Amino acid sequence: MSEETNIPEGVSQEQMDVWQKQYGPQGIIKISIDVAKEEDGTITDKAVGYIVRPSAKKGATLGIYSRILQLYNQGKILDCGVFVLNNCKLGGDERVFGSDEMVHIAAATVVMESITFLSGTSEII
Repeated sequence: MSEETNIPEGVSQEQMDVWQKQYGPQGIIKISIDVAKEEDGTITDKAVGYIVRPSAKKGATLGIYSRILQLYNQGKILDCGVFVLNNCKLGGDERVFGSDEMVHIAAATVVMESITFLSGTSEII
């Protein structure tokens, strides 16, 4: 029986390998929130969580992006981030996913920096 190698964020390397195989290159988003800092700027507590990029979540991409766009167009950016965290969660520090409201709010804001939409144009010809 092999011993699991843990990475600092509480997720085993074996689990990370499974996720990377399942979701492909650039299919995982790592969210890091600095929870506490010393006066000199040294980070003393960090919350790290992992989500699957919505575009890598096969079979659910349309539904997830549809809801994100609805919220985004209403100006509800924080709600977008919370929706992504709730629907794309893989693992990591539970504070990222809601057990600590301030960390969860920060994570929801940060995750929206990773969500992109394709752009294009249309014309009547």
